[in-house]
Amino acid sequence: MLNMFVGVVVENFHRCRAEQEKEERARRAAKRAKKIEERRRSESSFTYFFYIYIILHLGWSFTLLSCLSVIISFFSGSTQRHLL
Repeated sequence: MLNMFVGVVVENFHRCRAEQEKEERARRAAKRAKKIEERRRSESSFTYFFYIYIILHLGWSFTLLSCLSVIISFFSGSTQRHLL
């Protein structure tokens, strides 16, 4: 009688352990998928903000170059006016 009781307890223990391992594997897979999704989302937002940063700086660079060109044209034109 005692052997049957011990057998049932051991069998129940192995069944519960197998179920727990399945749940743990599923939990790890979900955690891994969540981490991959977060990494993908953070990388895409990084590239988005990086492109906006580059576009803004290119805009300011072109504006600065245009203003510098106008100033240089003004001074080079003012030195040539007295020749006319």
